[in-house]
Amino acid sequence: MSTNPRDNEPQPVPGDAAARFGDAAVWRRLLSSDSLESFSSAWLEIFCAEIDLALGPLIGRDKVVYQAMVALGDPETNKYARTGSYGGEKEASLLLAKAAERAMQLRRGTVQRDDTREVPCQLGHPIMVGERLRGVVAIELAPGARDHLDHAMRLAQWATPWFARLFQPGHEVVPGTRIDALEIEAVRLAGAGQTASGAAEALATNLGARLNLRKVSFGVRRHLQTKLLAVSDGGFASVLNDYLSVIVSAMDEAADSDAPIFYPLAVGALARPHAAHARLCREHECDWAQSVSATVPWTRLQDARLVLTAEGVGTPPESTERTLETVLTAVAPIILARLRAERSFPTHLGESVRYVWHRNFAAGAGARRWLLIASAGVLAFISMVPVPYHVSAEASLEGVVRRALVAPFDGYVADATARPGDRMTAGAVLARLEDRELRLQKNDLQARIAEAQKQISEAMGDRDNAKVNILTARLDQAQAELNLVQDNLGRTQLTAPFDSIVVSGDRTQSIGAPVRRGDTLYEVSPLDDFRVAIDVPQADFGDVDIGQAGNLLLSSVPYRSFAFVVERITPIASAREGKTTFRVEARLVDKDALMRPGMQGVANVSVGWHPMIWIGTHHIVDWLRIKLWAWLP
Repeated sequence: MSTNPRDNEPQPVPGDAAARFGDAAVWRRLLSSDSLESFSSAWLEIFCAEIDLALGPLIGRDKVVYQAMVALGDPETNKYARTGSYGGEKEASLLLAKAAERAMQLRRGTVQRDDTREVPCQLGHPIMVGERLRGVVAIELAPGARDHLDHAMRLAQWATPWFARLFQPGHEVVPGTRIDALEIEAVRLAGAGQTASGAAEALATNLGARLNLRKVSFGVRRHLQTKLLAVSDGGFASVLNDYLSVIVSAMDEAADSDAPIFYPLAVGALARPHAAHARLCREHECDWAQSVSATVPWTRLQDARLVLTAEGVGTPPESTERTLETVLTAVAPIILARLRAERSFPTHLGESVRYVWHRNFAAGAGARRWLLIASAGVLAFISMVPVPYHVSAEASLEGVVRRALVAPFDGYVADATARPGDRMTAGAVLARLEDRELRLQKNDLQARIAEAQKQISEAMGDRDNAKVNILTARLDQAQAELNLVQDNLGRTQLTAPFDSIVVSGDRTQSIGAPVRRGDTLYEVSPLDDFRVAIDVPQADFGDVDIGQAGNLLLSSVPYRSFAFVVERITPIASAREGKTTFRVEARLVDKDALMRPGMQGVANVSVGWHPMIWIGTHHIVDWLRIKLWAWLP
């Protein structure tokens, strides 16, 4: 395929789709086109605005079409050239050109989309006149439109016949030739206005004035019911009274017969149901009434029908029926696309649910049906059947008793043999303090006591009672000091008070170091009596209670778990690793010889029975509840 870019071609400016669709300058270019290039450029701008208008609300963005092109040519020579472009690019992208070539090769609409949802998708549709390929239109859409390519394809199917008319005998575009102004004006009005009903009302009023009709009405038929959409000349279509109900009955009659209906019947015409149209002529005091309808796909399950009913006086022109059908065929996909985009969220949700139900439970959907039934069963199980719920938290082993061995007096470390983790029997020596000064003090005090006793004996021989009393007091003082020194000599060795394990303290590297009275030299705990310290997160603290059972899995003994029972809850919070936790203490039921104080692991506390869906979502629900309480006034 060859391209023929035009450097001076005006490019569209992104903006409101309705404003671009109703731009009078673009429509004037279309009406006054004297070449294929001019007509293709104007048509492409209107077509891209129509797609933006129809698909924009569905994907939540104003601009859906990134780039588009039209190529026309002669099927006899098999040469085609680009006659129109959209999107500001002088050259079509490679993917867009591939989409156009593929559509021309297959002679049917084609789509290109990647599994990645961030990549744009391409759509191509051939321009056919009978069995002859006269060109192709290709558009590149935003990634969000990949789920709505069927809607874009329908719009292309309805729009490409405009090109087909150009190549029919007697309709080639030559200087001075114009397209049917009424049809183009109807398409422009169908895309204008704020709502679909407003556009339909403007279109009905314009048709009534251009064709000299008394009244023109539009209705939409869905689910075997017809809703009046708009009435010409500002009729109140939303207030259904007796005057308007006869119009709805006539529309129902035309939709049920699936064919144009004209009353009164012409001589020799095929008889069709016409009672409602006859009543319409009587009630509205008109000479004739005519209804035409057009069917457009609404959802993936059903179609919608747009019905046009016209009333007039006098004798209608013979071309009225063909004109109404042509106009309705052109505007039906636009109006219905806008109505589909204006659906409320509950309506859209209901139609999606009906589609899923029909797709999975209709005939021929056996595998999907059983899959959905199984999924519903699983969902019901996890929503209703309670299972054990466990609160998991980090835990560590602690000795029930933790005895501190402190320095009994100021001195120096003479010897130390114990280290953390050593198992000690009752009475085993852990360390020894230097006792040389104590022994010297003992010898000195013993000499002073002997001297005092000798002096007391001499004073008693001299009958000096006062001196005896003084010397007796000094003797008692020296004896007390001797008792204290002897007591300290008995405590120079630090011994294990019971069969225990050294938890902390290592004096083997500090022989000769000074210590002060009261300094902790070692900490020991019993060998077989432990408790579990559990750091419960604050989000789960309210579920834990005294008496609940659980299991502890230690990192150093991962092949078995140990049962415990919660005995104490400490309602004091502490921060650990950026998390707020509460301390819970538990008593071990199962014990093992490999257990040591300080071992860490994970504890599961059984706090009750709840459905699995509650277990998986209650933290999120609680967080949302707190946030909503904080945000809402």
